[in-house]
Amino acid sequence: VLYGDHGSFTSPNYPGTYANGTSCDGRVVTVTFNQISIDDPGDCENNYLKLYDGPDANSPAVGPYCGA
Repeated sequence: VLYGDHGSFTSPNYPGTYANGTSCDGRVVTVTFNQISIDDPGDCENNYLKLYDGPDANSPAVGPYCGA
């Protein structure tokens, strides 16, 4: 569980590989916002929320989210 305005977590030994015999279960990550306000939502060109399915902005994007 992450609290605060930013944070991160990684899989064991990231970015290295798992050790032989390691058992790992895939997990779904759920991002929940108690409240979000996007000023002047417009056409989703300037103000939006975008999440990335990976370690940085080169990873596949989820979103953008904008609008009322």
